[in-house]
Amino acid sequence: LITLVVGGHLNLRRLRGAHTRLGLLILAEVLVTPLLVYVVVVGVCGQPWGLGLLLAALSIATAPATVVALVAESRSRGVFVKTLMGAVALNNIACIFLFEMAHLAVVALGSGNELSATDLFQQPLIELGTTAVIGAGLGGLLVLATRRTVQSEKLATASLIAVLLATGLAQQLGASSLLASLFLGMTLANLTPDKDEIVESAFVDIRTAIFAVFFTLAGVHLHVSELSEVWWLVLAVFFARALGKM
Repeated sequence: LITLVVGGHLNLRRLRGAHTRLGLLILAEVLVTPLLVYVVVVGVCGQPWGLGLLLAALSIATAPATVVALVAESRSRGVFVKTLMGAVALNNIACIFLFEMAHLAVVALGSGNELSATDLFQQPLIELGTTAVIGAGLGGLLVLATRRTVQSEKLATASLIAVLLATGLAQQLGASSLLASLFLGMTLANLTPDKDEIVESAFVDIRTAIFAVFFTLAGVHLHVSELSEVWWLVLAVFFARALGKM
């Protein structure tokens, strides 16, 4: 649901004036941030290259839940929010794509196998294409199914069904359910630019509950006993990533 809302801000017509800003942001995020994290993890902390590569790829992403929560809470609008949401959507796509490449490289090279450039790009591209087809296909069906629907309850139900279908299909095909939902939101934003409620309706009434569960689960996974063993590496990654983002 969160990535659906983020994808819903990727209206190509509305982002026409933000191409340069978004391009520079994404270019910096996929080059500067992971490079800094990798150098710190491997060069400074002396960790294995595989761990450094995976953490570097993950460092690209901006957590969409935090951004969506802050924008919703402050009810912000305008150029800043438009650029911010577009950047969050694009850097999450880049993160998942590059993490798949990093994971393939670590598994293949770590086991002593050869890895060609074709193999390195093929699987992430297939996953990206699969999720795009799922999102675009279900988005088109949802627009057709709701073209005469105006009641918010019916729109919310249809949107939730589409999200569940996108998630289930992506998982069955071994692709990213997050990307499928993101492409679903992007499709809706571009096919129905004057009907933002199709995207928002699935989320608005349960927004507080979703955020409460999300951040509670994030806290549940923060085990102090485990943190005490690697606190120095955690801090190193945290500050390297923060510096790269800035």
